[in-house]
Amino acid sequence: MNRRNFLKSLAAIEAAISIDPKAIASVPGAQIDTAWTTVLSEPATFFVSSCGALATTPGYGYPHWRREMYQFAVGDTADDLISLAGTEWRIDSVIRQMYEEAMADDGQDHSDEDWESWLRSADEDTFITVQMAVDKWLDEMGPEDYEHADLYGYSSRDEALSFFRNVSDTTDLFNIAIVEGDHPGSTYYAAELRMDVAEANALAEAKGIPIRFAHDMEWP
Repeated sequence: MNRRNFLKSLAAIEAAISIDPKAIASVPGAQIDTAWTTVLSEPATFFVSSCGALATTPGYGYPHWRREMYQFAVGDTADDLISLAGTEWRIDSVIRQMYEEAMADDGQDHSDEDWESWLRSADEDTFITVQMAVDKWLDEMGPEDYEHADLYGYSSRDEALSFFRNVSDTTDLFNIAIVEGDHPGSTYYAAELRMDVAEANALAEAKGIPIRFAHDMEWP
């Protein structure tokens, strides 16, 4: 096993490494050996769901809401909201729907092209109502957001998948499967442990590999 590469992969999942991750590639071998001894005493833990999916934190470490994942900020002006709608089509849909409902309540004709002008000329109460609706959307998460988190690195399950992709010699040792869509069109991506947790831990200890596995009680 290449200890230097292994330590770089551990650093990528924010495990405690005694060397600056940026310097791992160039430090002398003696420092690598010292760092290896340190992580052996405090191995990184991967959490195992009931289906074997691995994650670096319990419960897969998903963001709690869209605002956290996408780093969106609503802002205080109509132009802020218009700019945000241009970034995320689902926010565009939230505002368009409110615009269409407002026009219908007033008995007015409307076209999809008018909502930006409507928002810019809206009175304070209307603007705050739209702002609150967008805030509410940002404080939620839907199935497509969880899929996005797994695919693009916003979840700790994706972190575990990236780790075991990089440290390929552990996949065979621990009977870990790299699953990138379990059927055509699937968005399920994960590294799956296909070995008993206790057996995997005994093997890791016997081989001197600084990782351990634990049953994840927070996610099915």
